Amino acid sequence: MTPRVLSRTRLLLSALLLALLSVVVLQSLTTVFAPGRWQWTLSLVSVVAVAAPPIATALLPPGRENLALATGNLAGIAAWALALVGNGRAGEWLTGPGTMFEAAAHTVNTAATPLPATGAVEDVLLTTGLLVAMAVGTVVAGIGAPFAAGGVLSLLLLVSPAATGVAVDRWPVLVAVVLLALLAWVATPRFSVGGLATAALATVATLLVVSAMPQHPDRAWNPAVVMSPVNSSVPDVMVTLAHDLQEQSSSRVFQYTVAEPGTYYFALATLAEFGDGRWLTEETADPDGLTVVDPRPGDLGTTQSVDITLDGLRSEWLPLPQGTQRVTVPEDVPVAGTSGDAGEGQDTETNNFDPSKWIWMRDSATAKADTAVTRDGDRYVVDAQPLLSTTLGNLDPATPSVDTSGTDVSPYLELPGQVPTSIADATGEALASVQADPADRLQVGYALEQWFQTAGFTYDGEMPYTPGDDPTDTYAVMEGLISQRHGFCVHFASTFAVMARSLGIPTRLAVGYGSDTGGGGSRSVAAKDLHAWPEILVDGRGWVAFEPTPGGPGGPGEGGEPLPAEAADAADAAEQTPEPPAPEEWSETPNEEQAAPETPTSEVPAPQDPETTEPTDVEDDAGRSALVTAALVALAVAGVLLILLSPAIVRFLLGRKRLRGIDSGDRPAQDAWTEFTATAVDLGVLPRTGGVPEARAQTPEALVEYLTGAGMLGDGAAGAASAAQGLASAVSAERFGGQDLTGVRDGLRTMLTTASDGLATGRTRWARIRAALLPASLFRRPGA
Repeated sequence: MTPRVLSRTRLLLSALLLALLSVVVLQSLTTVFAPGRWQWTLSLVSVVAVAAPPIATALLPPGRENLALATGNLAGIAAWALALVGNGRAGEWLTGPGTMFEAAAHTVNTAATPLPATGAVEDVLLTTGLLVAMAVGTVVAGIGAPFAAGGVLSLLLLVSPAATGVAVDRWPVLVAVVLLALLAWVATPRFSVGGLATAALATVATLLVVSAMPQHPDRAWNPAVVMSPVNSSVPDVMVTLAHDLQEQSSSRVFQYTVAEPGTYYFALATLAEFGDGRWLTEETADPDGLTVVDPRPGDLGTTQSVDITLDGLRSEWLPLPQGTQRVTVPEDVPVAGTSGDAGEGQDTETNNFDPSKWIWMRDSATAKADTAVTRDGDRYVVDAQPLLSTTLGNLDPATPSVDTSGTDVSPYLELPGQVPTSIADATGEALASVQADPADRLQVGYALEQWFQTAGFTYDGEMPYTPGDDPTDTYAVMEGLISQRHGFCVHFASTFAVMARSLGIPTRLAVGYGSDTGGGGSRSVAAKDLHAWPEILVDGRGWVAFEPTPGGPGGPGEGGEPLPAEAADAADAAEQTPEPPAPEEWSETPNEEQAAPETPTSEVPAPQDPETTEPTDVEDDAGRSALVTAALVALAVAGVLLILLSPAIVRFLLGRKRLRGIDSGDRPAQDAWTEFTATAVDLGVLPRTGGVPEARAQTPEALVEYLTGAGMLGDGAAGAASAAQGLASAVSAERFGGQDLTGVRDGLRTMLTTASDGLATGRTRWARIRAALLPASLFRRPGA
């Protein structure tokens, strides 16, 4: 099809319809990109780039198609350039394109949907939209296929469900269906039911694919990638962490290797500010801009080496062991294989982790990057001295002390309003049980830790965490835990921190991952190992981690974790507290909860080795993902087949309609003749225009005479020629003689079958296949 097949009017109408379709489709992207200025800027650029080529082709004289395409595309590029100049970032792209792309990639990789389409992200979106729009405009003006161009544009409706798992609203899909149908109507030189039916079938296939997408976030579609609960777009880290914990994903986030057994907390971030029942992340960077390569002040002397290889975690916060002092990168060390535990196999790629992008936070051993995100295979070695409540007694008394005198503790003491009586009473109960001195921070920490672990509290992963629901009740979450005595790590950590603060003790929360090692070696950490724990600022030591969550990693009294001397009295007093509930009430999820002990002081079973643990959850996730993928692939294949076979389906339906007309209609001869000539056009025997210049006249009899003389009715197929001549005589008698032929319906059916078989005789197999799959009669009705 040449570009001049479409008339000037049809080209202009196609440009208008495609411009409207581009605007509608772009509005459907608001589930991926947050609404903003980009919608109107991109719509303007797309409208110009889509409509300019066909408009230029319609206005310029024939033979100037290349000039029209160039002119139209230049108009789109000019609109795009004006948009870049208008937002003031054109110079930045010219001088530092790499930096701009890095900034855009960082936003896309770290922010949750809908992404903020500002800055470099907006510019990349504009450029992508320009390229798509130029391709669509070229398809219309270059090959005269507006319906195909509309189909390409409509594929953008699948961006939202593919990226977020959330189907687009119904209104843009319905409008797109109407516009596609109109484009199919415009594309046909003669308006036909077949063109509209083809458009309808194609759009129905699109609707089926879109409606099959799930109504929940994309994590289920890509279980190997785990988004960090701590990122710039999360309004409440603790709520996100609670949601992620309840998902119980077995996807691996990283693996680590240590020489010494014990409990390891890997912090992503700390939270100190507490207001309206919500905890806010500490994001104040080191004032000197020190990166993780620079040792943190207050080195405690002997440190442990932890070798970490990231796998699946996407985070702008680097997972670091509690008490990290410095991060180094092994030189010329291949990345550990990602298909097994650390040490199994090696990847040929080198380690691309760049520690200079990760900056220390001011008052914590956590690090955040502004232009980077964790990636699979990132490997680094950490020197750390974990400060855990259960291991403080193991520290050498001669270890240099940490100077905490200059720390501003006011953010870690903040408590809005009046602390409820229930929390104050619980705090007094915990201290009285071990005769703890309220002025001794360590004694208070041990007392609260023991009280939560032994005073009848149980772990409950289904317990809701909804802070801020009642603005007048800031402490609702804490009071709920104390009264109901069940919750999960978020409840226990936040309540512990509030109780300690009520005594004037600086506390904060840490969020990250908890892991127990029964011995040295490599361990894998999964998304379900997310954890929250409280930390107390201890003079001369720094921030010490406590474990109030029953059965949580590193809890006091666990096997292999000795109790410090300062906690001995707390442990003795805890034996008098009530027994926990029966084992069947305890969750089986490792790290966050363990099997219930027979007595309050029984050891919690050591965690199983990853190599011997049955990967039931992993297999279930993989199985579900495989089934979903297979279903989507099958649906997509079915949709494509439906679109490809739609001409054949429409042709079949029209043929059946004509046959019913022969059997029961008022003009059976006309229906038989129309079906005969349509078959001739499909087989390439007659041209699509219907007229045959070589025939002596454009009548049915003359047309059959031409077909017989040209051997188109089969060599020596006298029966086919006679049948065709009979059909011609019958339709002429019905048309011009007014004869009623309803009494010879069977004869007309027989003549049609014989004549059609004659047309197929001598045709090649390819011609017959093409006639079935791409029937030409649908696009231009033959005349006679």
